[in-house]
Amino acid sequence: MSEQKKTTLPTGFGGSYETNPKDRLSLDELVTQTPSATYFMRVSGDNAGARIEDGDIAVVDRSLNPQPDDIVVAIIDSELVLRQYSLKGNIVELYRDDDFPSETMDKEEFEIWGVVTYTLTNHRATKK
Repeated sequence: MSEQKKTTLPTGFGGSYETNPKDRLSLDELVTQTPSATYFMRVSGDNAGARIEDGDIAVVDRSLNPQPDDIVVAIIDSELVLRQYSLKGNIVELYRDDDFPSETMDKEEFEIWGVVTYTLTNHRATKK
């Protein structure tokens, strides 16, 4: 088995980010592939199937074409919603929380607003 270079830090930071400025992370550079087509949207409601919770921030890229199992922002009844995307032939199926599609329609009648590339979750309870 060949030795692989580690590129992640599983349990700590070690101090390199404090001592070497070129190693610092930029959230904009990390999550934005196409700046002119990228939007940050706060999620309202939960989508357990996608592990997205109320208050999370979704990073949405409007320049991407959806692939199977992508989380997308779709326009349903003039409302933006988060769904998991599936394409079977010319039929789009959108899934919310379970194994049954919440919406099914012909690809030509369906509008994808964008593809979710990242989500940001607040892991600290906040006071309302």
